[in-house]
Parts: sequence; structure tokens; C-alpha cells
Amino acid sequence: MGQHTREVNECLSKLKDNDHDAMELLIQKTQRLLYMILRGFFHHEQDIADAMQETYLRVYQNIHKYKSHHSGLAWISKIAKNIAVDILRKRKYEQNQDDVSNTEMADPNHDSVQFKDLLHQIHPFTSPLQRSIIIMHIVEGYTFMEIGTLLDLSTSNTKYHYQKAMENIRKHLDKEDFYD
Repeated sequence: MGQHTREVNECLSKLKDNDHDAMELLIQKTQRLLYMILRGFFHHEQDIADAMQETYLRVYQNIHKYKSHHSGLAWISKIAKNIAVDILRKRKYEQNQDDVSNTEMADPNHDSVQFKDLLHQIHPFTSPLQRSIIIMHIVEGYTFMEIGTLLDLSTSNTKYHYQKAMENIRKHLDKEDFYD
């Protein structure tokens, strides 16, 4: 278990013991990872921020359910992923999805305009989960095993989603309108 994982687990244990100051440290230790996960699901910074806030609220409300022998990062990541899926389901039910080409992509932490364009281009033919895996693997350098742990997937399932996304991207690379 890595130092970062131990620190997150320690924060969760302190929070479980009613040390409310641990919440601030927990947020500092996990916000970058949550941002990367949620960026795969949402386009707008406000949506990501709302989902992050809801994640931390649910962590706080459900801290009694946290088992200290499990990975705190995986537990928090699973909560974030479930919230994102819930939000997207609710939106789909309430309204027709907007045309993806008219949506504005969130500015990535990276200054690369090409990266932003790539995310926009792959959006129509990759799922939110696939985009999260791509971002976590290519941009953040997580291994498939680490991503699987954080997203509550097996390593082979994580690789499957990654490979499926790459196949879809390759299929569309040959299309003339991909780069237009």
C-alpha cells in the first residue's frame, strides 16, 4: 500500500472517529483523483465541482460504512463514479441529451489545446467510463491495476474498456470529418 493510500485511509479513520478536521486533509489528498475521474463523465467545470461536492458530502454522511481494511481511495472513487452515473441518468430521463458538438469541454489541467480537442473528438464514440480510464492512464499515468482498484473494476475489465475505446477511436480516425 502506497504512502498516499495510507494517508487517505488514515484521514477516513480519523473522520470515522469524529475528527472533523480530517475532512479538509482528505479533500486535499483526493481532489485531483476525483477531478480526473469526474472529468471523464462531465464537460463543464461546474458539473465536475457539483459532483465532487456531492461525493464529499456522501463520504461524510456514510463514513460509518467505511471499513478501514479496504482502500479509502477505491471507496471514495466508487462513490464519485456512482454519483456521476446517477446524475447522467437523471439528466437523460429529464431531457434529451444536447448535441455533443454544441457542448463546451471542460478545460483540462493540461494547457494543451490538442488534448482538449482530442477529448472533444472522442466524446461521441467513447463512454464516460472509457474516457475516465483514458484520462487516468494516458494523462495521469495510472496503471490498469490502479485504475481498476479506484473504479472498482477488475484489471482485465479495465483493460477491456480501454481497448474498446481505442478500437472505436481508431475506427473514427480514418473518417474524414474526425479532424474537421
